[in-house]
Amino acid sequence: MGINLLPHAVRFLTELGLADDLEKIGIPTAELIYVNKFGQEIWQEDRGLNAIYRWPQYSIHRGRLQMPLLRAVEDTLGKDAVLTASPKIFRSVG
Repeated sequence: MGINLLPHAVRFLTELGLADDLEKIGIPTAELIYVNKFGQEIWQEDRGLNAIYRWPQYSIHRGRLQMPLLRAVEDTLGKDAVLTASPKIFRSVG
């Protein structure tokens, strides 16, 4: 399943130090196009850097995004902050 990370989300993730990861695992989204069943364009809109945002928009598989996010959480909160194979995923730190 894929998602689109809009420029404001990419900005936030960049501030967390994930810009290189996003560039490696995401596909920069340049435009959004709607077409009819005959392939005729109905509507087009530039996205990300093509729409003159300071940050790109990425199309990315949500599963590929999980590991960089996990690393960022562990780097920020510590490895003990995330529990796996448990109904209680996060526990309070401190």
